[in-house]
Amino acid sequence: MPVKRICAISLVLLASAPTLADEREPEDGIARPDAEDLRHGDLLLSVSGGVWAPSAPFTPAFQELGSLDVGGTAHGHLGFGLGRYLVLGIDGGFAMVPSTDTACAACGATSIDVGPSLAFHPTQGFALDPWVSYGMAYRHTIISLDSTSVNAHALDLMRLAIGADYYPVGLFGFGPYVEVDVGIRDFDAPVSYATVHAGLRVTIYPFQAGTSFTPGVATSR
Repeated sequence: MPVKRICAISLVLLASAPTLADEREPEDGIARPDAEDLRHGDLLLSVSGGVWAPSAPFTPAFQELGSLDVGGTAHGHLGFGLGRYLVLGIDGGFAMVPSTDTACAACGATSIDVGPSLAFHPTQGFALDPWVSYGMAYRHTIISLDSTSVNAHALDLMRLAIGADYYPVGLFGFGPYVEVDVGIRDFDAPVSYATVHAGLRVTIYPFQAGTSFTPGVATSR
């Protein structure tokens, strides 16, 4: 069979073969490229505050101190976008909690913490931005007694937080959060503890200032 005839038959067969577009079912929709990564390389700054409650083993037992009541906390967070879904952060803050013993008005604890975190954002480009984060931290606690003060050192081995931020504009967002911290103190004879705090977080997102949400999805930047 002549070579030219073989080539002609091959071209006809290729032209009649089904393409990927032909094989796509109607319910598959139209293939589109991934959306632009709006998070990689961006910086964001968050501040949060709310109520804070430690478990009983959070501090050594002092008869004068009694037990700790529910107090308040404030935290700051500086984040850097690693990619579409991940933000690496450094967190720091403090909490103040009084003693339940009303006979010792000055008794209580002030706790300062700092450490890294990694946050996962399942979506991007939407006005509502849910997130979950995991972190660790060093914690320094000053226990105030009636006549003196005692310092305690600890490590938060797990800081698990979940929340959601609503962005009415690209630059600014806010939303609720809740966090559970689990750690150890007294490293020679470790004692485990836990704290829970919840409140409101406010986020400033400078690099998202030009993003508009219509009606809930980022359309430009």
